[in-house]
Amino acid sequence: VQNETVIEHLRRRGVLSHTSYVPLMTERNFDLSPKEKAYLAKYFDLPPGFLTKLASDDVRNFEIVKRLEAECTAGQQILFFGCSVEHSQFICAIMTLLGFGAAHIDGTTPKPRRRKILQRFKDQEFNLLCNYGVLSTGFDAPKTNVVFIARPTSSIVLYSQMIGRGLRGPQIGGTERCKVIDVRDNINGFSDENAVYSYFDEYYEGGS
Repeated sequence: VQNETVIEHLRRRGVLSHTSYVPLMTERNFDLSPKEKAYLAKYFDLPPGFLTKLASDDVRNFEIVKRLEAECTAGQQILFFGCSVEHSQFICAIMTLLGFGAAHIDGTTPKPRRRKILQRFKDQEFNLLCNYGVLSTGFDAPKTNVVFIARPTSSIVLYSQMIGRGLRGPQIGGTERCKVIDVRDNINGFSDENAVYSYFDEYYEGGS
């Protein structure tokens, strides 16, 4: 097709899914300290302590759970990226208490158990797989149709790895459509945040 971009071509061929971007605006305001800003400038990412602060915010978590509840009720296969190990475990526990099928893995999960959980998710035995730090690369669950990012980052590499878990199209075993739900906070001093999202604009086709 004349004048189509590479992304449009791959989408039309079914190699990439039709992906919508859905920002989840929390309206929460957070300030980075000078030390946290220095960490961000050095490592191009938010410090673990700040991510822990986000993870413990009750209002933020309420908005996350409310949206996850809607997606699980709709029967979606959801890959959730938490702010920390504890955050991923907490969200998994809440969703389980609400009656939804959910599991959590992180870097300390024994490999045999991890393989079993991943296989069950691939087989669609439950809807929600929560994780921190282990599923951004080297993970294959092509039927994932919602990528839920609760962990803000200014790293283009990390962000691309996270959204990449849901971009596989039907011609290579994936889904026709995928939704990226991105938790967006007002983080003062985190000016690079919007640059990450705008970098991937061409991958998206609107939200819902």
